[in-house]
Amino acid sequence: MRLFLLFLLPVLFLSGCEFPWTPGPNDAAIQRKLDWGATPGKVLQELAWVWTQDREIENYSELLTEDYKFYFDPNEVTSVLPGGYQIPQAWDRATDVQATGNMLNQAYDISLEVLNASDYDDPSILGDFYRADNVLVQFFLWPENGDFHYFATGPCDFEFRKVGDEWLISTWYDRTGGSQSIGILRARYLE
Repeated sequence: MRLFLLFLLPVLFLSGCEFPWTPGPNDAAIQRKLDWGATPGKVLQELAWVWTQDREIENYSELLTEDYKFYFDPNEVTSVLPGGYQIPQAWDRATDVQATGNMLNQAYDISLEVLNASDYDDPSILGDFYRADNVLVQFFLWPENGDFHYFATGPCDFEFRKVGDEWLISTWYDRTGGSQSIGILRARYLE
């Protein structure tokens, strides 16, 4: 019997190698992670996924270059929020990541949609710089228990830089405007 088991184990092992691979439940996430930096459009899709599904600040910060800047809508610069925070022209990467991390951790729910991300999904882009103008976004923010929400929609402009083999966001220009712009809503989470 023992000899039979010794013979049977290698046969079972080798026969398992001959069967075709079938996708598991996490394979879509693995493939998404492998592809996220392939094009500016895929980076925008990943941005939406991180804010809406993942909500991990480390994954958001991986999408940004080290010298990344977030520019507020020009019409909002110098506006003062309740609590006294004055909207600057721009945030650097550290300030953006801090505010976004607070938002991802504290908000009841968040939904970010990039409606035309596929317009920027061309794998044949030459060079190491790309600018995507008029990227259409919709942002819902439920700050507490879901009884009310804020909504920001409109265009944003993004600049991307290729670092190694991956495209990363180097600049985000918010042009959603108004009292509920993406920039204003995020600025509420700075402290």
